[in-house]
Amino acid sequence: MMEIDFYHIDVFEVSVFLPIYRALESIGVNPRPILPNEQANTAAAGYLDVEECVKFYRKNKIKYYRDPNYHNPVCTTQGSEFLSLYRNLRIRIPYGPGLYPFGWGLTRKSTLGFDHIIVHGGYYRNYLSHFFDIEKIHVGGYPRYDDYFSSDFNNRVDTKEIPFDIDSALETILILPTWGEYSSLSKLLKLSEIIRDRFSILIKPHHLSVAREFETLGYLEDNGLIILRESDVLVEALAVSDIVICDIRSCTFSESILANKKTIGLVTNNEDLEWINQQNLNLICYIAVDLDDLIVAIEKYVHHD
Repeated sequence: MMEIDFYHIDVFEVSVFLPIYRALESIGVNPRPILPNEQANTAAAGYLDVEECVKFYRKNKIKYYRDPNYHNPVCTTQGSEFLSLYRNLRIRIPYGPGLYPFGWGLTRKSTLGFDHIIVHGGYYRNYLSHFFDIEKIHVGGYPRYDDYFSSDFNNRVDTKEIPFDIDSALETILILPTWGEYSSLSKLLKLSEIIRDRFSILIKPHHLSVAREFETLGYLEDNGLIILRESDVLVEALAVSDIVICDIRSCTFSESILANKKTIGLVTNNEDLEWINQQNLNLICYIAVDLDDLIVAIEKYVHHD
C-alpha cells in the first residue's frame, strides 16, 4: 500500500489533515501522521503540542507515528526546511485562505524546496505561478470545512448538540484573536464586561496563546468567557456562533465570511488600514479598530442581517 507522511510542525494541523486522511484511505493510500519530538522539530518552542495531537488522534482512532519514513512522499503546511531529510516528493498543503497581502503563504519563500503545491482555488494558483511552475500547483479546495457544509452536520448543530457550555437563550459571539505583539487578548476583557450579560462569549485563542498566555486566558475564563483550547473545535465553534470577531490578518477572517457568518474584522495594527481600504474590505463586513467600533458593529449585526 502506498504511504504518505504528514509531518506536523503546528498543532492546528490535525484538523487540516484529518479530512485529507479520510479521502486518502478511501482510495487505498495510508496516511502517516508524524509527530516529531520538540528537539527534532525546528519550529519555535510551543508550536507543536504533541500531547494535544496525540489526544486528537486517539479520539479519532487515527494511528500516528514518531519516526518519519524519509523514503515516503511527505506533506506539510509549513516550510520545506523541515523536510530536508525526505528523499521523495515534498508537497505543501495550505492552512487557510488568508487575505493579508504580506502573509507567508503568498510569498516566494513559501514555494521553495517543494515539488508540488496544493492551493485553495484558482486565484492562489495564478498568484503563486509567479514563483512556481503552474503545472505543479494543484487546486484542492479546503476540506477542513467539509463537515460545516454538510447537511448532517448542520442538522446536528440546529439541535445544539455541541459540547460548549453556552446559554441557548442568548446569541453567541465567537472571538478569534491573534497572538504576540498584535494580540487583542488584553482588549477582550473590557469588551466582555460590556456585553457578557447579553451574549454567550466563546474565545478560540491561537494555539501559541494557549501555550504562552495561559494566565491571561485564565483571567478571561474567570470572568465568564468560554475558552476553547482544543485545536479541533474551530468548525463547531463557527457553526454555533451568531457573530464572529476575527483578527484581520488571520485566515479565519476570510473563513468566517465564506461560512456566511456575521463577521467583524478586528484591526490590531493601524498600519493595516491601508491595505484594508485598498481591498475595500469594509464593503464585505464591518471593520473595527477600537472598542467603540466593536460595540457599534455588534449592535448593527444584532438588529440587521
